[in-house]
Amino acid sequence: MKYSTLITLITFFGKSVCAQITETGLKESGLKGKVKQITEYLYHGDVPLDTLRKFDKIVINFNESGNYFDDIVQVKGMPVQKEIFSYEGRRKIAKKYYDDKLYCTLIHTYDDKGHEIELDNNLNMGRDSDSKFVKSKYKTTYKYDDKGNRIEENTDGRLANSPNKTVIKFNNKNKKIESERYFPDGKLSDKTFYQYDDLGNEIKCETYNVDGKLTLVHTTSYNNFDEYGNWLLEINISKGHKPVEGDYVYELIIKREILYDK
Repeated sequence: MKYSTLITLITFFGKSVCAQITETGLKESGLKGKVKQITEYLYHGDVPLDTLRKFDKIVINFNESGNYFDDIVQVKGMPVQKEIFSYEGRRKIAKKYYDDKLYCTLIHTYDDKGHEIELDNNLNMGRDSDSKFVKSKYKTTYKYDDKGNRIEENTDGRLANSPNKTVIKFNNKNKKIESERYFPDGKLSDKTFYQYDDLGNEIKCETYNVDGKLTLVHTTSYNNFDEYGNWLLEINISKGHKPVEGDYVYELIIKREILYDK
């Protein structure tokens, strides 16, 4: 075999068969340092969420490459949901289990620049006591500009009354500043505007319906940063209006413990 032919084959297999995902879980999460594990405790105001029958603890583990390994959701210390990740070339596969039963498989596909370009969602939800399952499958595709900003999301398999397309706008600092959601018939559903602090963290978003009425205000604050610059306390407050429930205010506090591989 000639030397040039060998180089060609290596290049071919490197790009099409053995290409790895360059956007690691740590990078997606915005985490700094070599993180091994994150434990997040969730509270509704000053009340632990387990008293409201909500998930009160999430443990996320990363592998040596900085990619997601698994995560476990616990209620009152008992694991009720687990997500296990595997990697095949440019694909990340996440399998979700509830009470040890597989109910969802997510397949993320990336391009050679590390951008996610496709998400396949295969859902199997238990419907009743005779263990019959409701199955649904839909696919989301993503488009990017020449700077690597995700500017469009399209989902098929959604119901006609659910938005299936999102168009995203960015400023000159490559920060998302506006998103618009559309129904399958092309009609606008709503618009959301985003604001950031001096460090580039998203701290506020406002959503308006097609009539221009403000329907949601969500604010986020980050506190108690560690030596690596990762936050250990996040406070989220959502104020909005729903047609059935009416006006609401929801506060979610997340406290973090981070274990590093030093």
